[in-house]
Amino acid sequence: MKNEFFEYSERAYENLSVDVMDGRTFLKINKEKFNLITLMNTYKTGDISLIGEPDYLHTTDAINDYFDHLENEGFILLEEKIYNARSKFGIFRLLNNFYKVLEERGYENPGNHFFIYRWDPLVIIVIKKTPINNEEIEFFNKWVDYESSVWPSPMSVFDINYMPFLSLDTDYERFLISGDKETFFGENVIMEPNTDDKPYLFDVYKSHDEIAQMFIKVFYVCIVLFLLLSIFSIARRPRKISVPKMLSYIIYFSLIGLAYLVIEIVLMQRYQIYTGSPTNSLIFVLGALLLSSGLGAYFSRNYKKHFRIYSSIKPCWEKISRLDFSMVLS
Repeated sequence: MKNEFFEYSERAYENLSVDVMDGRTFLKINKEKFNLITLMNTYKTGDISLIGEPDYLHTTDAINDYFDHLENEGFILLEEKIYNARSKFGIFRLLNNFYKVLEERGYENPGNHFFIYRWDPLVIIVIKKTPINNEEIEFFNKWVDYESSVWPSPMSVFDINYMPFLSLDTDYERFLISGDKETFFGENVIMEPNTDDKPYLFDVYKSHDEIAQMFIKVFYVCIVLFLLLSIFSIARRPRKISVPKMLSYIIYFSLIGLAYLVIEIVLMQRYQIYTGSPTNSLIFVLGALLLSSGLGAYFSRNYKKHFRIYSSIKPCWEKISRLDFSMVLS
């Protein structure tokens, strides 16, 4: 856009300032308000149709951040593609996220904030912070007519799928005016708005067959590794340590490692929002855990001494606990 397309685009990107960083982090440190916030191809996976990593850019918490950084007459622009049923349901779940946020912000008719059109296979969703007015509706209609006349067939199929005060009889219209969006596609499809605590927009089915298969494969790999490491550890153990005792050591430290891993995964996902990248989050979380564990080990080095004191007190406490206090209480 700086070379042959620069003049052709009417210098669209002249004096552009680019910040390469996590979007949520940018919003946390920036107090500026914008006329337009656009989310196009913002998935770490290929698109909305694929099972992938946590997505913190399309949750209701993120959408609230967007509205907080948007001028009253500002717009949010989304561009999605329908590849399969999962992507279709993902788009509708995303619509429900925006609808829920607008509803919680006190707007009586959140549906009046949306304008949706199709340009196969693209679905373009426009959301305005305040309700779309008649002048904007007229502009959208003229724009769609113009685009349809400019692009040659078969790319000239611009279909309006939703516009306030216009009856179109489409799935998008029926969904946005539905009073029960969470069961709109039946009991087996999840339309519940997702939050930072549930950052998986692609999770639209109540059955998780693909994810279950992944877990089973990982489980088998872990079992094989555990058995190999156990056999190696038992074979190399000191003679004074019995096999059952060695196994107890292996299980104990394996569970500690698993606990660390579970905690790390959650913390790395959450702190990615604030640190700006998965790498920074990994360094921060892993460093903090290792440092705190080291400090804990250092300050608890006298634990055995305390245990000896407790051991000497324990027989006396057991005698006291066996006393009959009923007479004293009476």
